[in-house]
Amino acid sequence: MANKDLKYLKEHVREQLKKGMATEFLEPHELKIVIPFLNKANISYQTFHLFHESEKVILYHTQKPNLTCYQVVSKVPFRHQDILGSIFSHQINKNLFGDIIMMNGNFYITILSSMKNYFTSFFTMIGNQRITLKEVPLETVSSYQYQFITKKVMVPSMRIDVVLAKLLGTSRSTILEKIKVNEVVRNYEVVKNKALELKEGDILSIRKYGKYQIAEKEGTTKKGNQILNIKKYC
Repeated sequence: MANKDLKYLKEHVREQLKKGMATEFLEPHELKIVIPFLNKANISYQTFHLFHESEKVILYHTQKPNLTCYQVVSKVPFRHQDILGSIFSHQINKNLFGDIIMMNGNFYITILSSMKNYFTSFFTMIGNQRITLKEVPLETVSSYQYQFITKKVMVPSMRIDVVLAKLLGTSRSTILEKIKVNEVVRNYEVVKNKALELKEGDILSIRKYGKYQIAEKEGTTKKGNQILNIKKYC
């Protein structure tokens, strides 16, 4: 994030809270920037989570945010990344909606209520399939817990291209190309360094491949390869 963007983010959040307004959804890396700034400025705030582990949160002063939750209804199955890709294809800002979650085979997305008309006007298709947005109570998602599929992979190094190529069953050149066109995100920031070294706890999003977390290093093989447990978000 450029310095001017950092300055705008901090000032924007400060002004919202000073006016008694709730912020938009903030991602973890944005919170790391905003929270110290607010504390230093002695600006009080509370934190709103959609559910206990939600990664995107909203800051507010006294009045909780006004949100609308939708169940995404379709005649054909689709994936988390399909929904996200469709939303971004309509230039809908990531701070206007919360975590996209799946419960009991259904996908749910929560947005700022002020964006209902805009959102429902544009988010009508996923790929070439028409969808319906069914409004449901916000409490529908309040008890959600992340679900994962864990995969074990062995890699000679923790370089991002090496790990992702092994994890996704593709070539390093494919991963490097995705990095080049800004399709790889680590801890909610676009990856620019193709030689980036990953570590435990890192969260990775790869366009068209999904979202993953480097859960832990389990050990080392006799040949010196590192054994990683990697969680895929369902």
